[in-house]
Amino acid sequence: MLWVCMTSDFFLPEADPWRDDAWDMIRMRPDVIFFLLTKRPQRVSACLPEDWGNGWENVFFHVACENQIRAEERIPFLLSLPFRHKGVFCTPLLGPISLRFQAHLQWMRGL
Repeated sequence: MLWVCMTSDFFLPEADPWRDDAWDMIRMRPDVIFFLLTKRPQRVSACLPEDWGNGWENVFFHVACENQIRAEERIPFLLSLPFRHKGVFCTPLLGPISLRFQAHLQWMRGL
């Protein structure tokens, strides 16, 4: 298991020049689980490789939510993105967070 860019962000604009090389390495290592964490889920769709489809089995994607405002902003992106494994990291926890907000509940009703 590898945590990718845990002290940075895999979806930073500054990562654009080398991200394709990272995707190539991830693609070549289906035996390794890669954990991606971002505060920029709005950039993710434009940064996925062409052969992504519904996601790769070895990539776990998480959004960081440090408070309720960020949770309500980022979780809808998380839910809309094509990843097989999704999660929420409440870090750094700067305030209370409820994951039972309206956008999340509307998405759940659609299942």
